[in-house]
Amino acid sequence: MRREEVTAQLEIEWRERLLRQASSGKSIAAFCRSEGVTEGTFYGWRSRLGLKASKANTTEPEIKTRLPFIELGPIKPAVKSNVSVVADKNESAAIPLSSLELRLELGNGVVLQITRR
Repeated sequence: MRREEVTAQLEIEWRERLLRQASSGKSIAAFCRSEGVTEGTFYGWRSRLGLKASKANTTEPEIKTRLPFIELGPIKPAVKSNVSVVADKNESAAIPLSSLELRLELGNGVVLQITRR
């Protein structure tokens, strides 16, 4: 098994373990003893996976998970692109350049805009 596959499998196991702890009603120390893992390892994986226990309700801890990465695939140029021509001083041939505008709405009002002209 490749290293990436092992890491992915460990992440899946730890996500399941962290969710089991959250729904078990046990303290982290008691849960770790029953699972046979150290508290340090538990907290390390919780941090690594970006999960935190909610402090609003201590009787039923809530785990908030990050949204998964979305692979969009290769970026294709737009059908209508502005084409400009740049001529090198040393050459008589012109090199066409196309502009590119990329706008990502990331949520919570955050927008990432990248423009190449």
